[in-house]
Amino acid sequence: MARWVAGWLLLAACGVLAARWALRPVQDTWSVVAVGRGGSVLIAHYTVSNTGLFADQLTTRVVYLRPNAAPLAHRAISGPATLDQTGVHAPADRVELSEAGWDARVDGSGLRLRGRITATSGPCPSSVGKLSGVLEFPDASASSEGARLEGPAVVVRTHFEGGAVASGALYALDHSGAIVLDNLSPCPGAFVLDGVAVAITPPWISPTPAESFVLTLAGHRVAVELQGRFRDEPGFDGTLLAEAWLARAAGYQEAHVRSQRVRVRVDDRPPWTGVLLLRDNSGSVSPRR
Repeated sequence: MARWVAGWLLLAACGVLAARWALRPVQDTWSVVAVGRGGSVLIAHYTVSNTGLFADQLTTRVVYLRPNAAPLAHRAISGPATLDQTGVHAPADRVELSEAGWDARVDGSGLRLRGRITATSGPCPSSVGKLSGVLEFPDASASSEGARLEGPAVVVRTHFEGGAVASGALYALDHSGAIVLDNLSPCPGAFVLDGVAVAITPPWISPTPAESFVLTLAGHRVAVELQGRFRDEPGFDGTLLAEAWLARAAGYQEAHVRSQRVRVRVDDRPPWTGVLLLRDNSGSVSPRR
């Protein structure tokens, strides 16, 4: 009996060791980030992943940050889905590029999204797009009528392989411009102001930033101030239990992500609204100071 148990333990250990060397998780994401009336922020992530155990799995995450209320969030795992230069294609949740722009759709029991974004399709935003649509909350009686979505928006693709990436990403939008700083994007730094778009080298943003900090982008002073409530998403919340167990056993850690609403001021212009995506691979994001 003891030899039988020892044999199974040895076999399990060999499997974990093989997984550590053989598995290389891949996450490919198309994201919609939009700013609405009153300073609300919508973030919709459509992620197609391949952990080596399951391929082409789609995880949809939606976070709706409101200035004076708790965030609303939705997460769903489905599949299979395909991802390419024209978006994420699946029977239900999807974001797809058409001649009229990007069409975004999410069908959940507690949240439904319908939207169209007039945004450019290249790796770097060359102009500020606009989102028009509706967000419905069937299970939220106080908000059962839903929310109209109208405001500046961008559609961005990100990609990474292997373990978690600890860093901060900044998305800030206004009708006159946009800031996109994300090291996971094929265009890691983009700055659009008054119709002029430039690609820039993104500065480092800590996954645990101070309440306010200043960046210099394309010769402009950009002051960032954290505001309001945030939404935390633990690592591996987009994976099945078997995937999470195998990934941890093989030594991989998926980042804990905090979506934090921010106010951004470019030089002396009126403030823009945006979001910090704080990715921390230590297991959690530190509380706000």
